Amino acid sequence: SFCASLHQELKEYYRLLSVLHSQLQVEDEQGVNMCTESSLTLRRLLVWMYDPKVRLKTLAALVDYCQGRKGGELASAVHAYGKTGDPQMRALVQHILSLVSHPILNFLYRWIYDGELEDTYHEFFVASDPNVKTDRLWHDKYSLRKSMIPSFITMDQARKVLLIGKSINFLHQVCHDRTPPGKITPASKPADTPKDGKVLSLSLVCPVFVLPPDFFFCFRLLSHLML
Repeated sequence: SFCASLHQELKEYYRLLSVLHSQLQVEDEQGVNMCTESSLTLRRLLVWMYDPKVRLKTLAALVDYCQGRKGGELASAVHAYGKTGDPQMRALVQHILSLVSHPILNFLYRWIYDGELEDTYHEFFVASDPNVKTDRLWHDKYSLRKSMIPSFITMDQARKVLLIGKSINFLHQVCHDRTPPGKITPASKPADTPKDGKVLSLSLVCPVFVLPPDFFFCFRLLSHLML
């Protein structure tokens, strides 16, 4: 996602170069030798290239700053880099952050609604140990990968996310309960992505569980709570 956002920015730069090159070709074909209001001069070229040059310098510095990072750690680095007083630079970094955060949001929604965790490259902040057996699922199978918790998610929110997905897996694997969750509303707009360090309250995205009757009869939940 980070590479895709950089590629998107470079496409705009290449488009500008293409326009300038086309204008030079037109002037060469028309044999324009004198400086006119519409001709491409070095001064006009300097003015047109000023903003793109600043954006490219910002992107180059951001790439160096984020080198070797991935997943939530990468999102934290981009988020920290956007804390600047330059409004143009801040807008650019926030746009990149919105794209970088999409995979994390996808991980988040799949985990808190379905209990699914397909994290091949260990980019999400919830970790799973496949060697842990079912009888130790609640205590040992799932944990927080603290280095991957994005800076715009608090530790308390991360623990709630871990607890929700762990509860779903406990229901599925230990209690063999496959009651489908409520309606899912995934993030599909830029407004649903982190901005200025703010995220959607987990109370708005976390599913609401209704305990099935089997919890009170087959699994004797009330008896356990009274212990």
